[in-house]
Amino acid sequence: MSQTGVLAIDTAAPVIGAAYYSAYEQDLWEKRIIQGADSYLFPRLVEMMEGRTISAIAVTVGPGSFIGLRMGVSTALGLAVALNVPMIPLSSLFCRALMLRSVRVLSVLDARKSRVYAQLFSSQGELKELGAAVDQPIDQIVPEGDFWAVGEGAVRYKEQIVASGGQITLDADRSPALEAAEYAFNHLELSVRPEHIAMNYLRAFESGAKKQA
Repeated sequence: MSQTGVLAIDTAAPVIGAAYYSAYEQDLWEKRIIQGADSYLFPRLVEMMEGRTISAIAVTVGPGSFIGLRMGVSTALGLAVALNVPMIPLSSLFCRALMLRSVRVLSVLDARKSRVYAQLFSSQGELKELGAAVDQPIDQIVPEGDFWAVGEGAVRYKEQIVASGGQITLDADRSPALEAAEYAFNHLELSVRPEHIAMNYLRAFESGAKKQA
């Protein structure tokens, strides 16, 4: 008998991931990919969906890599339309903060040009935002006091974060796809129709990004 669950896709950073979550079963695939992420992602999604009933598709809509996000969201859109299921758009920073349980969690993704996408959360109990997501240099977003940092940006800027009193988990740059799938499974009220999905880049497209698109 097939099980009903949520499929989640995260392609906001170099380590991309896909996950399935139901009340009875969880499945995760992740891989660090430099180029051609779509050729790896779609076959894994097909395998993950086999024998399972999908009730919704969750996807991180930003911030993060322009090209990666567009690939992940377009893949999720195609599957949602084909399966006739709703989608659950999630913040890539929020999903990474779900990976930790701490008083304060700084979720960080590399934005290039010596900048990061970052947001501070409290993850004791229900995850709460302690500020808005920003696109700023790393030295402008590190909070005072104790905190944990997570995300690919935390690994890249480890020295600055540790020097400021922060701590970083060993697997800070892993994919939060399974956490995203679990969160979406428990918050199906966030579902929207595919045509209502909107990206959250934080930064406008630049000419270089357009040429690569």
